[in-house]
Amino acid sequence: MNKIKRTSLVFSAGQYLPEKYGNCHNLHGHNYKVNILLKTREIVNFKLIKEEIKKLDHCVMAPERHKHFWEDIQKLSSRYSGKEELPIFKIVYLPVEELTAEEIGKYLRSQIEEIPGVITAEIELSETDNCSVIIDEEVLRE
Repeated sequence: MNKIKRTSLVFSAGQYLPEKYGNCHNLHGHNYKVNILLKTREIVNFKLIKEEIKKLDHCVMAPERHKHFWEDIQKLSSRYSGKEELPIFKIVYLPVEELTAEEIGKYLRSQIEEIPGVITAEIELSETDNCSVIIDEEVLRE
């Protein structure tokens, strides 16, 4: 078994949270930084990890349960722009209840652990230089 550290993968994305989180209820964005510590059993294709992170780059992240709302927004925006066949912005639906850093980190971890050769992944997801969350085995057991 090997331990491999991959640092400073970056993606920029919009998010929003329920009203109980205050100002974060408003649609806003972050330049997220992702650090990953992998346990592997064989060589891992790092390009696949980068591709997984890039899926969230320059998009609006939304919980899957809000899909109908965002589809309606896309239709209205497309009609207003006169380009009905083109979405105005990219939306990525995540299988989470809320778009907290913890839930986004758990989602990324599950996606990276699907990559061939990866046994487990510890994810550190930073929203700002002063605010990050670490998703490891202990977090998932809680």
